[in-house]
Amino acid sequence: MSVCSFQSQLQAYHDGELPAEQAEKLAAHVSDCLACSAELAELSSMRVMFAAAEPARLSPIGLHRLHRTIDAANQQGLLRLARVVNGAAAAVLVVSSALLLHGNNAASNIAPRVTWTDPTVLVSSDTTALQDNSPAAAWYLADTARPDSSQ
Repeated sequence: MSVCSFQSQLQAYHDGELPAEQAEKLAAHVSDCLACSAELAELSSMRVMFAAAEPARLSPIGLHRLHRTIDAANQQGLLRLARVVNGAAAAVLVVSSALLLHGNNAASNIAPRVTWTDPTVLVSSDTTALQDNSPAAAWYLADTARPDSSQ
């Protein structure tokens, strides 16, 4: 059978899922194309065959077994997911613990050590050496030079 560009749309056309415009184009094409009309006839015959077939019936025991099997499969999936998540959490815990234990030595190699100096060395005892032309100093000096009216 030759391959036609409309064959990919035949299933949707047969099921009535195509928009009206596309369905009209395909109906016109099917009347001219032997490959598409043969495949459409095959789809129609399968539909008739399945419609005539009686659906299978399960006994109550068979239905119970089917439900039990489905529930067990779902539970296995959840257990598998829980195992994966627990494994990932354990791996993160082990790696982070190793980094924390090894981190003290590694951090000393990466970060420079800070040496603290005595703060009294940095403070000058001569307060006149401070710049009193900064805005904050001017404000402070102006505020302290003013006589306080509350006294």
